[in-house]
Order: sequence, then structure tokens, then C-alpha cells
Amino acid sequence: MEKTFEDFIHSLDPDTYNTIVISAHQAMKAANRSDRDAQAFFIALELLEHYHNWIQAV
Repeated sequence: MEKTFEDFIHSLDPDTYNTIVISAHQAMKAANRSDRDAQAFFIALELLEHYHNWIQAV
């Protein structure tokens, strides 16, 4: 069965989502960014990284 992004989103539990958000905020601080666009970008970046790891898992 092929994994889809929708499957990934449905697989996220609250703890994983919180980890993604915390990681995004840490990356924002490291980059000295604090606006909403930066927040959306860093959360998307973290989601993409988690998605990549999830899709590679067999």
C-alpha cells in the first residue's frame, strides 16, 4: 500500500505535533525570526522532515 501525505497527517498524534511545533520554534529562535510567515515556514519545514522520515520507514 502506498503511503500518502494525508495518511501522514492522520498519523500525527498530539505529542508528535507538539514536538514539531517546539522544533519549529527553536529553529525560528536560532534564525532570529519571529513573524507569522516565519512560523508557518518553520512548521512546514519540520512537517516535511517528519514526513520524509515517515515515508522512508518500512
